[in-house]
Amino acid sequence: MESNATAAASSTNAEARAANKYRFELELEFVQSLANPHYLQALAQQGVMEDPSFVLYLDYLQYWSEPEYAKFVMYAALYFTSVVRFPDISGSTNGVTTNRMLFSYPHALHHLQLLQNPKFRADLKAEEVLQLLVEKQFDHWRTWCGQPFLSYYSPHSKLHVK
Repeated sequence: MESNATAAASSTNAEARAANKYRFELELEFVQSLANPHYLQALAQQGVMEDPSFVLYLDYLQYWSEPEYAKFVMYAALYFTSVVRFPDISGSTNGVTTNRMLFSYPHALHHLQLLQNPKFRADLKAEEVLQLLVEKQFDHWRTWCGQPFLSYYSPHSKLHVK
């Protein structure tokens, strides 16, 4: 009889853990999607940003900014592999395969913070605001990842990507 109660409690515990894991993954995926300015604008244009329950949900999601949760947010990142030609002392070039991270910054958490402001949520409908977000995001990615991305295409660059 006692083993039946233990098995039932264990089953209930396993179900609760599975439900918590599902909720964690679902909320994490949604928070990560906030890094996409086009997605934010689509939500605003559909009127989702005006829904009081959605505004409360955005407020609830602020716990993702805490360090114990923020570490799980996968920052928008794009990796690429390229062959970079470095001239050696003799003037010949040797191909070196490198893995570079192009984009990396927690825009999702920054946008979550901005979404707490009703004016920002309303302004997201405008194309100018979308363009500003995209430009700021790109400018940050371009300059933040060490060697600026555009420098690879500069005619004065010492690196030549093939």
